[in-house]
Amino acid sequence: MLNQAALDERITKCRGILDENPDSQIFAALADAYRKNEELDKAFRVCRQGLRVHPEYGAGHLIMAKINFDRKMYDWAESELMEAVKYGGRTRATDMLNARIKTKQGKLDEAKALVNELLSTDPQNEELSELLGKIERGRLEQKKKEMESRRLFESRALEEDKDLLNKQKTQRKLDSTEALNNIANFPGMNACFFTNHNGMMVEADLPEYFDQDSYAALSTEIYRFANENVGSVRFGRVKQVLIELESEKIWMIHTGNQILVLVMSENVNLGSLKLKLSNILAQMAEI
Repeated sequence: MLNQAALDERITKCRGILDENPDSQIFAALADAYRKNEELDKAFRVCRQGLRVHPEYGAGHLIMAKINFDRKMYDWAESELMEAVKYGGRTRATDMLNARIKTKQGKLDEAKALVNELLSTDPQNEELSELLGKIERGRLEQKKKEMESRRLFESRALEEDKDLLNKQKTQRKLDSTEALNNIANFPGMNACFFTNHNGMMVEADLPEYFDQDSYAALSTEIYRFANENVGSVRFGRVKQVLIELESEKIWMIHTGNQILVLVMSENVNLGSLKLKLSNILAQMAEI
């Protein structure tokens, strides 16, 4: 490493050459000297101007990558390093800087792979060994943070589940009449009722013209048929049956000891209705 006197001498010498010949590639050496002297703004301006004249000068892009690294602009440093490799080829210097950039970016696995590759041909390199130790400590810290984040996430999720369970426990249950009243108000709902498994209507919200006995018997028979036939091939118990007719839809939902039957117009919004039903059924007392 240059002492201050030698660094000042280099800056003066390079500055003089560049003043005499503004198109000289000495700009890279001058910019690097400014960088080492911690004059990063000067280093950046000199290197930027030089690269405008020599855009394909790989060494100039490498110096700019180092300047941006020292300015803690790691993405810009990576971009300039790619240009340096493009025009000047991949070298140990570019790999070393790449490892440092990736370490700062938190890409520790990639950084470790680069350092191990460099150490394979220079195992006694203290700078590389020191960087590898830093990377390993960083990876350990990353794992600790990931575990802590996971623990906090699981803890919050558990608390949210408890809050939801407590809310459901304290929430007033709806009886079948209240449930039907809420369902009947949904747009496109023609009729809704509960029937038992014998086809007898238990509770209903129906218009006067509605043939309740026929619908109750038909719905029960359809549900029984679907359940028996699906069960015969071991698909499990049928929970819901939806039939789409030319002018209406009939939806049968198993709710325990009874079947909730909904008779709807053909253009009813089933998605919105399903959301509403899930809330209502969750509030219902066991029936």
